[in-house]
This record gives sequence, structure tokens and C-alpha cells, in this order.
Amino acid sequence: MALTAYTVKDGSFGIGWLVAGTLGFILIATAFFSYCPFYTLLGVNTRQNPSSV
Repeated sequence: MALTAYTVKDGSFGIGWLVAGTLGFILIATAFFSYCPFYTLLGVNTRQNPSSV
């Protein structure tokens, strides 16, 4: 909350904070849902095969 208050103290976010906030939200959402859409697009699979353990 302190960071948000600091960024809006002048009444505007500015383009830099908007970009940083958007990227931060995407990273937090990706971590929360344990799903990355870029992995699907690139065909990357990081799950271990249970039969090989």
C-alpha cells in the first residue's frame, strides 16, 4: 500500500508505473494460478512425468 500511495501522491501514475504495475500483476497472477500462457505457446512442459520418478 505504501508503494501505491507513493506513486499516486501527485495525482497521476505516469506511464512507467503503469507498465511496471501491469507486468507485476501478470507475474503475480502467473504465480498464483501456476499457469504461464507463454509456455503453452512455446510448447514448453516443466511437469515431471510421474512414471519416471
